[in-house]
Amino acid sequence: MQKRNRSRSGAQVECPHCGRKLRGEKGLRMHMAEAHGFEGKDTSNLAEYELCILRAIQAGNVEAITPGTALSRAFEFLSGSGYLTRSGKITEKGMAVLS
Repeated sequence: MQKRNRSRSGAQVECPHCGRKLRGEKGLRMHMAEAHGFEGKDTSNLAEYELCILRAIQAGNVEAITPGTALSRAFEFLSGSGYLTRSGKITEKGMAVLS
């Protein structure tokens, strides 16, 4: 097993984009900035995949999105970050990103 793919002792926080396990919220923020281009807690620079999901929901074209692990993680990220409600409706924050 390669060193970078090993699970770390105490890793409890999972990256919503790639599934990597990290030790805490600080580690997640650092990982998100380095690996996915997110700056701190501000997630206004969503990844293109999350933007595509928001656009599809806005257009009522949810059937076009292929279900799977990536979609589940993106939905969890979007709802956990305040862009979507748990029921799948776009929030004001989500609408601001789309406009």
